Amino acid sequence: MTENQAVQQSEDYFQQGLNPVGATVALTGRQGLSACSGEEMMRDLTQGKATAYASVTWTFDTDGLLIESAASAPAGSLATTWEKQLVALVQDCQDEPAGHWHYGAAHTLTAAGGTARWYPSYRGDGTVGGGVAILRSGTRVAIVELTGQPTDAPTYLEGIVTAALNRLPS
Repeated sequence: MTENQAVQQSEDYFQQGLNPVGATVALTGRQGLSACSGEEMMRDLTQGKATAYASVTWTFDTDGLLIESAASAPAGSLATTWEKQLVALVQDCQDEPAGHWHYGAAHTLTAAGGTARWYPSYRGDGTVGGGVAILRSGTRVAIVELTGQPTDAPTYLEGIVTAALNRLPS
């Protein structure tokens, strides 16, 4: 897995109305998975069994941060297991007390031979503020999380998820 295969490129964000100003890329699997999972990393989730890891943390010229973390499994059945574990992590943050941020209902997307489940993120006051997606294409799995609402376009999160899924080839 190369950096370009596993993560989006900056032009993907320009199409969504975002202007990237920085990116930190790593191939270690040690990027935190999401705000919901605490300190869990892809390397933890995969128990170090992935054949490759890639992650990137994007910063923009507006408030917000986008984190992507991907792993390549040695077999499709293991990728399915990791995907289910990632979904369970996200679903744990759907039911939160009133006034606490949480993930909303799942939306499903199929593109480029892969599937994604994406969940909008709601702030404690009920407004949308980013979201998270779990992606799978063949033996590759990834999580993409956007904090903040960088644009007023209602489809920005779906556009980011679509771009990420199209870059996660098997």
